[in-house]
Amino acid sequence: MILKMLWSPRKYLNTQGANETIFKGLIKFIYKTFEWVLLICSLLLLVYIPAQFIFSSLKIVEWWVDVLYVCGAFCGILISRVFRILAIDIERTKDKNFMITLLSVIIALISIVIVIVK
Repeated sequence: MILKMLWSPRKYLNTQGANETIFKGLIKFIYKTFEWVLLICSLLLLVYIPAQFIFSSLKIVEWWVDVLYVCGAFCGILISRVFRILAIDIERTKDKNFMITLLSVIIALISIVIVIVK
């Protein structure tokens, strides 16, 4: 049910009365949660890079892995801004544009996870 609401929010937001407020609030809460989790993880990733040079107990990896970490962190910060925009503009978002944005965010999240794991 929650995935259906995220996939086509206009269908659920067009209902009248209390249901509209509940669905709108739930969708905004989910987007805000995604935004803050992604932002915190990205900032922690940016802190990890200098920390590995300061503390000798951490393993120092190749320079290109550090570049991937930093790029992944900045992508995470940018994607968290997308979630903020989606949470603010949920009423004006059309279904087609919303699905394209959601798919691009999911693909970017998967690529960030791959970068972090490697």
